Amino acid sequence: MSYTDQQRAVIEALDFSPDDLRCLDSVLEAGQRMVTVRQVAEALLAVLPRHHRYAKSLDRLLNWAGDDDAAKVCTDDVRGWAHRAGTEAQADPRARHGVGAQEAMVLATRAAFASAISSGLLRYNPALGCPLPDRPPTRRTALSAGQLEGAHLALLAHSRDPELDVLVFGFLRETGCRRQGAVRLRRDDLAPATRTVRLVEKYAKQRWMPVSANLMDRLLAHSTRRHDGCGFVLHRVDGGHLNDKWFEGFAQRIQNLSWAAELGVSAHWLRHTTITDIERIAGMRVAATYAGHSDGTFGVTGTYTKVSPEELRIAHARLFFDHTGQAEDPGVAPKLFRRAMPTGGQPVDFVEPEG
Repeated sequence: MSYTDQQRAVIEALDFSPDDLRCLDSVLEAGQRMVTVRQVAEALLAVLPRHHRYAKSLDRLLNWAGDDDAAKVCTDDVRGWAHRAGTEAQADPRARHGVGAQEAMVLATRAAFASAISSGLLRYNPALGCPLPDRPPTRRTALSAGQLEGAHLALLAHSRDPELDVLVFGFLRETGCRRQGAVRLRRDDLAPATRTVRLVEKYAKQRWMPVSANLMDRLLAHSTRRHDGCGFVLHRVDGGHLNDKWFEGFAQRIQNLSWAAELGVSAHWLRHTTITDIERIAGMRVAATYAGHSDGTFGVTGTYTKVSPEELRIAHARLFFDHTGQAEDPGVAPKLFRRAMPTGGQPVDFVEPEG
C-alpha cells in the first residue's frame, strides 16, 4: 500500500502504524451494512402506483436476487435478468416476442438503483451499462372505418359493463390519449364550459384537449351515477375506478374478433387511428400537439409555431361532425367510426362503415 506525502503526514500525526491501518480497514469493512437487492427493489415498489409497468420486473428481482448484495450487482447480472424476463414472457400465449419484458426489466433496474443512489445507499448503477433491446417492427397502425365499428361491436357483444366500455371507447377515440389519460381522469379535469378535458399521461405531462358536448355530458353523468364524491371519473360497475388491469380485459374483448387477435389490437390502436386522422385533416404539426408530443420534435421552429386550442378544437370537430357547430350540441353524437382519407392533394374525404 503506497501513500502520498499528505497521507503520510496525517498518518504520522495520528501515530498510526501499518498494522493499525490494516485493522481499521477490516473493522470498517466488517461494519458496513449490506444493502440487498430486496431493499432496493422494495423501496421503489413502495412509491409506484399499482399495476405500474415496472412492478412485475421488480417482483422478479425480489424472487431471483432478493438476498444478493446490491453493491456487487454488475451489468452482466442485469443483462441476464433481462434475458430471463424475456424468456418467461414468451411462455405467455398472449406475448408476441418478450422484448417488452426485457426492456421493462432494464428500465426498472435502472430506476431502482438510481433511487438507491439518490438515497445514499449505493454509489453505482449497473443497469446503465446494459443497453435496451431493439424493438421489432410494430404492426400497429390506424384501424379502418369497418374495423373501428367491428371493435366497438365486439366490446358490446362481450361486455359485462357496456356503459363503461362504450364510454371509454369514445373517450379514447375523441382524445387520442394513452390509456393513462383515462385511468387518471378526475372530476377536476373536466371543463364543461370550454368543452375540454385535462389529460395527465406519460411522465405526468398535462394537456387540455377538446371533446364533444355529448361526451362531456356522459362523463359527468357517469361519474355522478357510479361513484359520486370520488375524485376519479371512470368507474367499474363495482365502484372501483379504472386501472391498467381493466384495459387488458378491454383489449381481450376486442380480440374476440379473429383479425384483432392476430394483430394484437388494444386500446392504443384507437390512439393511432385518431392521430392519423388529425394529421390527414390538419397536418403533422397539429397532429403532434394532439398526440401530446413535445414542440422539440420540430426543432427551434417548434417554439414559434405552437398550435392553439382553437386549432385543436376545429380539427376535432371536422373529424367527428358534419358541421363544426354540432360538437357543441350534447344531443348530437360524434361519428366515431368514420376515417379521414387523403384524396391525392384534394380536400380530405371521410369514409364511414358500409351500411
